[in-house]
Amino acid sequence: MKKLAVFIPGIGYTADKPLLYYSAKLTRAAGFDNFPLHFGGFPSNVRGSADKMKESFLTAWEQTQRQMRDVDFGAYGRILFVSKSIGTVIAARYQLENRIAADNIYFTPLEETFRFMRRGSGIAFHGSADPWTEGVSIDDLCSQYNIPVCNVPGANHSLETGDICRDILTLGRVMDIVQDRISSL
Repeated sequence: MKKLAVFIPGIGYTADKPLLYYSAKLTRAAGFDNFPLHFGGFPSNVRGSADKMKESFLTAWEQTQRQMRDVDFGAYGRILFVSKSIGTVIAARYQLENRIAADNIYFTPLEETFRFMRRGSGIAFHGSADPWTEGVSIDDLCSQYNIPVCNVPGANHSLETGDICRDILTLGRVMDIVQDRISSL
């Protein structure tokens, strides 16, 4: 059975950053065809600006539709979306609007992701000190949508704390969970 992994990055968190880079290595090792998306042209200083966030979402949405236009999802028996930040919103919306039954790995989902998310459609990773979700309980939203969430205490939007050795250990633990998820598909 053919398997496809679609990688949808964030605004500044591209496919060559650790969470997506190592997830891609794991999916390739598990026999998935990888399809990474690449974004560009975002405004600067997006966090805290509703207008710039909307512009960023529209930019990513248009680029996603263009890049995925010719993907034959029907050719795959298993589909996995691995997304980060604004990419989690794009992944959830794309699957909903295109009726794609896929599993998901949501790295640092935004509140907007849950507007499009299917119940029980994956697993989420969240840092407790993520400034992009201040005032929002990602744990509660994940619970409402039956999405297991792995919290990283003191971690930011990149699941990092500033303690390099601790961050490397955290990345290893996160990738162990990701590998378990991939192996179950």
